[in-house]
Amino acid sequence: MSDNLNIDRPFGGRLPVKVRLADPLRQYTGDRASLTVDSCNTVADVIRNLDLEYPGIGGRILDDQDNVRRYVNVFLNGDLVKSAPEKTPIRGGDEVFIIQSVAGG
Repeated sequence: MSDNLNIDRPFGGRLPVKVRLADPLRQYTGDRASLTVDSCNTVADVIRNLDLEYPGIGGRILDDQDNVRRYVNVFLNGDLVKSAPEKTPIRGGDEVFIIQSVAGG
């Protein structure tokens, strides 16, 4: 089997990207832990698409320069994406997991 899998569906459309959210971010999604978004080009596109569907969530994940906030961890297929989500390519069928740290005392 080739590593260059065709991510297009045979009858049109592209595979969605699966997004999983840790508890603190679920307040923006009606407590949904797992979502799908249309296939995007970058991790930042996925986050922007989430923000269109669930206003406010994007600002909790990315700062004003579109970098991942320091208290948020974004994983793409299990690999940490910390600094350049705008330059991190994504393909249909990938999985993004977003964890927002919670501090307590």
